[in-house]
Amino acid sequence: MRHTPGPWFATTENTLPSKGAIEIQSEYGSIAHVYGGECPDDETQPNARLIAAAPEMAVELRERVADCMCQHDSIRHPDGCNQCENGRTLLARIDGP
Repeated sequence: MRHTPGPWFATTENTLPSKGAIEIQSEYGSIAHVYGGECPDDETQPNARLIAAAPEMAVELRERVADCMCQHDSIRHPDGCNQCENGRTLLARIDGP
């Protein structure tokens, strides 16, 4: 794992004085600030919650890929398993090079 461990949470307390800033925090401190930018105001808070949930979603995805019912059996699933392949592709994006 290369990112700050979760859980993360979104808060408007102690944020920068910019309009609409939402801070993403962990037990280790500030992770990021989310600004509305070009997004409508009603999307800023949901975007921040989605970012804050990312570490938990990554853990869940790893577990689901590891526990996939296909059991990573290339004989039973010669064309691969869409669930595993999609999960592995997303994990590669999360983990980076």
